Amino acid sequence: MFTQQLKFSEHPLDQLRLSSGRSYPRSRTPDSSKGSRVALKKVAWVIGELLDTEIAYLDSLRDIKEGYYQPLLALNKFDTSTLDTIFSNVVQIHAFH
Repeated sequence: MFTQQLKFSEHPLDQLRLSSGRSYPRSRTPDSSKGSRVALKKVAWVIGELLDTEIAYLDSLRDIKEGYYQPLLALNKFDTSTLDTIFSNVVQIHAFH
């Protein structure tokens, strides 16, 4: 998409063409606005999938923390090092996100 917005004389490889005398092939990009819309839809879909996955991941971390780690910690039947071994760094990862 970025290269579509550049004019030929503004293309980053143009300076290389001029200074070295060599010619470098330009990448092919869709010229139509329909192609751009399709590409933007794909990018939007990927971003949406990443966000949905991250939200599900955070929900799972919260469920583990609130549903298992904290209740077991409150029971005082396990020492902290045992719970840290079982749950590793779930609490820290959840806090980070």
